Amino acid sequence: MPKLRIVGFETGHAKVTIREILVSRLNLDEKEAERMNAAVVDGRGITLEFEDEETAVGLGQELVEAGAKVELT
Repeated sequence: MPKLRIVGFETGHAKVTIREILVSRLNLDEKEAERMNAAVVDGRGITLEFEDEETAVGLGQELVEAGAKVELT
């Protein structure tokens, strides 16, 4: 299974945008998306698993464009 790891943000504004992307693309509630953002800010990062590579790559690209630092494995 492809994995997408969010390891950081380029700017403070990116944090808000990335939270919004997580809510809309992964159907998360605001509280869960904020918990994920906090993990990234604290340096722990988050890892998301997907059924297909296309979804992981697409979300990864969208997050990078919003200012996230990601790793795909």
